[in-house]
Amino acid sequence: MKSVGIVGAGTMGTGIAYVAASHLPGEVVVCDVSDEILARGRAAMEGYGERAVKRGLAAEAEVAEWLGRILTTTRMDELAKAEVVVEAVPEQLSLKEEIFAALDRFCAPDALLATNTSGLSVTKIAAATGHPERVIGTHFFNPAPVMKLVEIVRGLQTSDETVRRAEAFCRDLGKETVVVRDYPGFVTTRIGQAFMSEAMRCLEEGVATAADIDRAVRLAYNYPMGPLQLADLIGLDVELSILKSMEEELGDRFRPTPLLRRMVNAGHLGRKAGHGFYDYSQTRRETFTRPDTLNSLTFEVYEELERLAWNLEADEAVRVLVLTGTGRGFCSGGDVHEIIGELFKRDVKGMLAFTRMTGAVVRNLRMLEKPVIAAINGTCAGAGAVLALAADFRIFSDRARFALLFTKVGLTGADMGAVYLLPRIVGFGKATELLMLGDTIVGDEPPGGHRGRGPGPGPPPDGRGPQGVLPGLYREAAAPVHRAMRERLGDTHAQQRPLREARQARHRHHQPA
Repeated sequence: MKSVGIVGAGTMGTGIAYVAASHLPGEVVVCDVSDEILARGRAAMEGYGERAVKRGLAAEAEVAEWLGRILTTTRMDELAKAEVVVEAVPEQLSLKEEIFAALDRFCAPDALLATNTSGLSVTKIAAATGHPERVIGTHFFNPAPVMKLVEIVRGLQTSDETVRRAEAFCRDLGKETVVVRDYPGFVTTRIGQAFMSEAMRCLEEGVATAADIDRAVRLAYNYPMGPLQLADLIGLDVELSILKSMEEELGDRFRPTPLLRRMVNAGHLGRKAGHGFYDYSQTRRETFTRPDTLNSLTFEVYEELERLAWNLEADEAVRVLVLTGTGRGFCSGGDVHEIIGELFKRDVKGMLAFTRMTGAVVRNLRMLEKPVIAAINGTCAGAGAVLALAADFRIFSDRARFALLFTKVGLTGADMGAVYLLPRIVGFGKATELLMLGDTIVGDEPPGGHRGRGPGPGPPPDGRGPQGVLPGLYREAAAPVHRAMRERLGDTHAQQRPLREARQARHRHHQPA
């Protein structure tokens, strides 16, 4: 594909433009009404590229090449060569109709014209053109570089060929698709709005607090995010606009609550405004909420943590991330039942996938350019302990129990970064003791953290004798599992290099000859 056009340089437009540039070989032309808006959009796309480089997802040269193919303009006629144009402007029907009428004049007769609307009628938008058969809905989700789904919406006059081309375009972007009819709210918005609206009514009627409503839904249905948290993420002004549109089509069941109207009138629009159902002005608190399993980690929780780090990087309202847990645990590591199930289904691939996902989350937390605090209020073990090590600060309560149990269960090759993180915090000697013996550290002697809110001591001396390593440990630890861990700890030079270089060195070391 030689050229893709994007109309709108806001959150969704810039995300779609970045995805197009990173997956397709041609130019991407982004159009908006002012150079100021385009400059902000350019900065957002550069931010996506910087995060991809930091997380090891792309090389700097690759990102530079992608961004070099993204052009910006305030003239819609400069989209004339585009084979596909995706409109991503605010949810106002009259604005979208005006844009599509202009695109119909400027673009080639065989160009695919797509709208990113989340709920407006694709048929009405297409009626503004002289060729409604080539107009289709491509509903991307935020953040576009991360979310896999695109909801393809077929208008009344959309042709089969247009649907086929839209599906192929989205597949080329690395997305998965579902095809739905042009009905108010489609599938995702209709179900999602009902879900969020009922949560708002529960809050307005005093059934429960916002935090308890979200917690109840997350725990009852295993959702990664509660309905009020999701509404804050989308934007309460966007929510109000969508609900008004759906109320016109589907009646009172989608009537916006008075609470939502008041919050929008007060400027409490969610995360982007720093205040919505929650206060985002300073600290984002992310709580592991599976207390019955000591907050063990499922694959879904890992995916949410990956998205969390990505979103927080661009969220200017949040300055600090705090990780903590409910009940008696901070995080006890991977969900054993899920991992065993994956092993039975996929042989060893399930374990490898779990290890890779842990590594990806650890890397994202380490690369996040905002302070990360692990508030350890209970059991912190295995992969949960590694997440705590990835944080910038660790605060231990009296109930805290910290342990790295990899050698005790025979997982020396799946330490998920602990071998490289722990020596930086407590010194090489103490790290060797903790990793090879798997001892539990209680709250009154935290490893590289501090109790309560006190300043806490610095890391212990980096000794290799009685200060940190039990006498004779290397001589006595002759079992194969300890030998393997000892080899991993043996590259003392790797402890002094940046994490990324150490990982690369380890990868080269284990490459077959």
